[in-house]
Amino acid sequence: MLVWSGEDQVDQARTELPAALSAILGQGWRVDVSGGEQFESVQDQTQTLRLIVMIIGAIVISLGALGLLNVAIVTVRQRIREIGIRRAMGASAGRVFFAVFMESVVATFVAGIIGVGIAIVILQFIPLESMDIILQDRPAFPTSAAAAGVGIASAVGALCGIIPAVAAIRVRPIDAIRY
Repeated sequence: MLVWSGEDQVDQARTELPAALSAILGQGWRVDVSGGEQFESVQDQTQTLRLIVMIIGAIVISLGALGLLNVAIVTVRQRIREIGIRRAMGASAGRVFFAVFMESVVATFVAGIIGVGIAIVILQFIPLESMDIILQDRPAFPTSAAAAGVGIASAVGALCGIIPAVAAIRVRPIDAIRY
């Protein structure tokens, strides 16, 4: 039998439940009370696991940001002539900055949306029964995690878009056209 009690009622439940159950069940039955003492250790293990997952996630996001930054810088280098022509035709530095910057932000936002969509599809169609996991109801997809994922992807895109955008506006139009 499982009995759930509040933290403030644990001691009372430990003393009164065995006596009450023994009286109901009669002689020949022994009532042992256990539980509650592992609750803190389970919480500590959960916090430790959460911290490890967050550290691994931060490392993965950092490596992805470095890759994105590298691609964005190479893209600006490949389009230096186009940027020079735009500047020579009258495009302001702010307009060029915004174009290069938003390219990175929009790309990572779309990638975040696609990633969340794939995660939803995988979680809905994963064969839990073949892995001997039986659930009465499938848990709902955590919308806060989805929003955080898209937000982090967009923020990484914004951070990785600043350096190439600054590099694009520092190029003089005449030098860029000759390049």
